[in-house]
Amino acid sequence: MKKRLLSVLLILMLLFSMIPGTAAFAQTADGRPAEVSLPAEQQAEGDGASLRAAKTKTVLTFTSDIHNQDDNIAANRLDQWLDFVIGEYGGIDAMGFCGDMGAASANESQFWTYTQKVADVFDGKGIPNVIYTTGNHEFYNGKYDSTSNSVKNLYQVGTKALEADDFIIYCLGTDNWNNNSDNYTQGQVDKLKTFLAGTGTAKPIIILTHFPVHCYSSGGSSGGWGGWGGRTTTNADLVIDALNEAANAGQTIVLLWGTTTRCLIPIMTRSSNPDPRWNMPAGRPKQSASITWPPAA
Repeated sequence: MKKRLLSVLLILMLLFSMIPGTAAFAQTADGRPAEVSLPAEQQAEGDGASLRAAKTKTVLTFTSDIHNQDDNIAANRLDQWLDFVIGEYGGIDAMGFCGDMGAASANESQFWTYTQKVADVFDGKGIPNVIYTTGNHEFYNGKYDSTSNSVKNLYQVGTKALEADDFIIYCLGTDNWNNNSDNYTQGQVDKLKTFLAGTGTAKPIIILTHFPVHCYSSGGSSGGWGGWGGRTTTNADLVIDALNEAANAGQTIVLLWGTTTRCLIPIMTRSSNPDPRWNMPAGRPKQSASITWPPAA
């Protein structure tokens, strides 16, 4: 069972197609949004606020690891990308962020100042639900365990963050980065299992977290994203077991994580189209899927 789930998670972008009418856009390395082709009937026009009342799609957006710094380049690119999405779809119903909002070189005070700049971008877009969960740099740089500030209070960890008519968002997140170790604790897994056991099968469950549940290489001659060698996540197998148990019980799980810092930002939309299609990018390499939700009985 672990192998089955792991193989699915390794092509994570295919899981974004669990909600009808899903489409996606990738953000390129220079921060510009690169559109992935969509069926014409799924596209919308407008500036967001003026079209929200007429909008026929539920639009969900997610990102992670922008590591905003004092120049606010990351926050400004995010601002541009959100404007692009709002222009295409007439608004955003929920935004999820999977951690590491501030710079990896920041001290505690700087980290939360940089993070506030990102939060300010969301505040200016009229998005009714913006959901933040923690990464490792909220702990390493931001001293999340001990700090007290209004930006920290935006984060949710180990809890259901949102339940809408047609989806649920749960924040698994990070609850420590002890000894600079990527890990899930038994307490986190127990909370996740309790939540899943008490949740039905009628709605897809989108889980926001930070640490991957697979081993990955990110450095050196492999052409990865940084200077590390391979990284693994302690107790990832416990998370996989919990998700497999839920899947076997009939629940639909979409697991989104950060850490790997790829230049990809997905969008999920749900429309009333009786035969919806999706085209989902996976950055490197590109992948796509066509799927319907709910599945045939």
